[in-house]
Amino acid sequence: LDTKTRILPNYPRGQMELLSPMLTAIEPSAVLGWFNSRGVETKTEPDGRTFPITDDSRTVADCLTKAAADAGVHVRLKSSVTSISPSPSGYTLTLKSGETLSPRCVVLATGSSRGGYELAASLNHSVVAPVPSLFTLTCEEARGE
Repeated sequence: LDTKTRILPNYPRGQMELLSPMLTAIEPSAVLGWFNSRGVETKTEPDGRTFPITDDSRTVADCLTKAAADAGVHVRLKSSVTSISPSPSGYTLTLKSGETLSPRCVVLATGSSRGGYELAASLNHSVVAPVPSLFTLTCEEARGE
């Protein structure tokens, strides 16, 4: 699949925002091969969009979570980061609790968090206005009123 001619025209939300070095560094067929090799069977719609045959985004999330765990990635939940700065060995993170961490790599997934955008900007990243997308978000905790 050619990213520019087959995928982006069929993605109605944020076409230009998706056109990044990430999308040209790895061919879509390599991404599909990676998921397939980890047991995620996929299907391609007539317009070129590809989904797991389960039609459940948790299939992809579970695959990524397992691959991260297998690679030794440490995921910290409920650990708000108040600052991040480069260090000689990677990064220094300060958590809201006052704890500091020194990871070699960081994945900054901000969602729509203004604080996340500020952290990205503190590392000299450009922040573009987010565009909505559709996916399933499941919360297993009881919802408080």
